[in-house]
Amino acid sequence: MTTIPTNSSTTANGASKVPLHKKFSRQVTKSKPKPNFEQQALAIVSAGAGEVETLAALLKLAIGIANGIGGFIATRTEEQWYHSKQKPAIGKIPSGAFFDEAFSQQCERSIASNEVKTMACDSLEGTLMYSIHLRAPEEP
Repeated sequence: MTTIPTNSSTTANGASKVPLHKKFSRQVTKSKPKPNFEQQALAIVSAGAGEVETLAALLKLAIGIANGIGGFIATRTEEQWYHSKQKPAIGKIPSGAFFDEAFSQQCERSIASNEVKTMACDSLEGTLMYSIHLRAPEEP
């Protein structure tokens, strides 16, 4: 006479009946949610670092949020906007030919609308660029 095990977790031949997804599942630990962009940016500007360090940290944050390949600070010279050589730049940035009237107009639209604007950069193989304007603190 053959007996069948009463334990529901094994079969007649002794193999486990535990589903594979239960055998190999990881224990999920709840972690604190990551601060959002605004909270991270506020922490950077409130840290009391110098201007160059603060701008570099903000560039890294923006690049990380957008999964980007590079970033730079643009400044206005007369009527045109250009890559500022005195400010930090990270990763791949456009060639000098990119900074023409179209780029300046894009910067002006971003400032006027108070919104992030996008445009394609031909000198980086059509990579999408985001323009995010940072206001300098007003002097008393």
